[in-house]
Amino acid sequence: MQKPWMRDTVLPPTVFSFDNSLKPYPYDPEKAKSLLAEAGYPDGLKMKIHTFVEARPCISRPVDAAQIIKSDLAKVGIDATVEANELGTHKSIYNNLEHQMGFAGWFDIPYPSNFLNTLLIKGVKGGCKPDKVVDLAQKALSTYDREEQKKYYQQIQKIALEECPVLPIAYSNYTAAIRKNMEGFKLDVLGIALMHDVSLK
Repeated sequence: MQKPWMRDTVLPPTVFSFDNSLKPYPYDPEKAKSLLAEAGYPDGLKMKIHTFVEARPCISRPVDAAQIIKSDLAKVGIDATVEANELGTHKSIYNNLEHQMGFAGWFDIPYPSNFLNTLLIKGVKGGCKPDKVVDLAQKALSTYDREEQKKYYQQIQKIALEECPVLPIAYSNYTAAIRKNMEGFKLDVLGIALMHDVSLK
């Protein structure tokens, strides 16, 4: 089984305008402790991680993922508890901004405006929607020039990495098992099996 790609931006590498020059923040617990102290939490803090219990295409084991994050946060002095609810309750908490940290994910039409609207501009429920990001998104949608679109979408990815209104974790990496005498089988970027050109040797 293939491992998921680690996330650097809110766009997967299979989506147009993905910026592979951007790198995730390095793992640095001491730096994290220093930043917490600068923010007024020298002794750490308590918080809650909200997640859902159901497996979804974007994350198959959300409760386990939340427990791993809880463990990592403890290493820098953040005492987190995990609250796992069925998806409807989780969405209500998330949509009403009643969470401190909440899980979300997305898979759909592989175009940047779709992912950025859902995960960064409109769909994300963090109470943060920078005007400059919205402006860049509107500029990208107002032109048919692919290079112009790419420029705007990559600027958005850079801002999202710097200001961190959302923290990407990983991209799904779809796999399928096929017979060794099968040819022409493909998986599209949504993990859907494309059988149109399949033949057997």
